[in-house]
Amino acid sequence: MSGGDLRVGLIVKVELPGAVDLAKRIVKLIPKDDLILERRIARKLGARAGTKREFMGADAVITIGGDGTVLFAHSLAPNVPFLGINLGERGFLAEVSPREATRAVRLLKSGKLEVGKRERICGSVGEKKIPNALNDVAVVAGDPGKAITLRAEVDRVFAFEVKGDGLLLSTPTGSTAYAHAAGGPVMDPRVQAFLLVPICPSFPRISPFVIPISSSVSIRLRNQGRKAMVVADGRRVCYLRTGDEVKLRRSDTPALFFRWSEFYQKVREKLH
Repeated sequence: MSGGDLRVGLIVKVELPGAVDLAKRIVKLIPKDDLILERRIARKLGARAGTKREFMGADAVITIGGDGTVLFAHSLAPNVPFLGINLGERGFLAEVSPREATRAVRLLKSGKLEVGKRERICGSVGEKKIPNALNDVAVVAGDPGKAITLRAEVDRVFAFEVKGDGLLLSTPTGSTAYAHAAGGPVMDPRVQAFLLVPICPSFPRISPFVIPISSSVSIRLRNQGRKAMVVADGRRVCYLRTGDEVKLRRSDTPALFFRWSEFYQKVREKLH
């Protein structure tokens, strides 16, 4: 991405300690006419909030918060490259530390940060489309404490049926998030594959599957009288009825991000 007058969106988790002060520092680095503020930080700064259309038309989005803030930014402006400044706990998506923030923003504005791509998941439930997911799409029990039975197919071939809390399909990016907590392996983001991970399976004890990125995945709810939900990147999409089919595949439009830190360094720092 070249330098010049870039339109930059700013999204801040304002309740985090130090977030608003850091935002004030960032704002000083970006000309007022080039800045688009999400409503919560706009209110804190006494400025006009940008519209969703303005965010979708931005050249870059900067977030201040944690990985959840990046996922929110991704839902607001899904095709805009993002740079995450980390004030949260994990920092796999929000890669820039607060002490690096000023330097990172200056490099972004001067066009010196490389833009990378990350796989996303898309799909549908009947006529309802599932928003592109950067981390994962999960089918989970709708009633806490009540197991559901799910049937999974890969490329229209029966793979397994599992009883438990649910089943998720994860991108390499999401392998360090929900999929990791559910017992899946960590994947290098350069690996062209998905993870299909049972969530707390009770019977049978099915291990996670690594499947080709080109695969299509179908998940059906088998229980009569049980509730299930489809959740994309932590946001509920819809409820399922018995027999409903969730169809998932690789999205044609990858997510864009500004490269900053090195993957294995992050794994050493965050997971070990």
